Amino acid sequence: MSVKFNVIAEVLVDSSVVDGFKGLDSEFKDALAIFISSTLREKGYGTRIKVYQHNMFERLNENAEDYLIRDAKEEIENEILNSKMCIGGSCED
Repeated sequence: MSVKFNVIAEVLVDSSVVDGFKGLDSEFKDALAIFISSTLREKGYGTRIKVYQHNMFERLNENAEDYLIRDAKEEIENEILNSKMCIGGSCED
């Protein structure tokens, strides 16, 4: 059985490294995704990587926390709705 984790990471790269990729941002993004995924796969981890060049680290973290709270509320709601037990011992549909 596998356990999934989502990682929000900001990677700082010297502009000279990016410039070495013929000036094509998409080529560097692909190379960065391959580097990260191959490094993790060598350790036995499965990955799905999508690289964006945009300053959004803080906003992604805020959204992730919102999703966690929303999912927790939904889980509690489903547990209450699917429960066979009734408050006070009497149930009415």
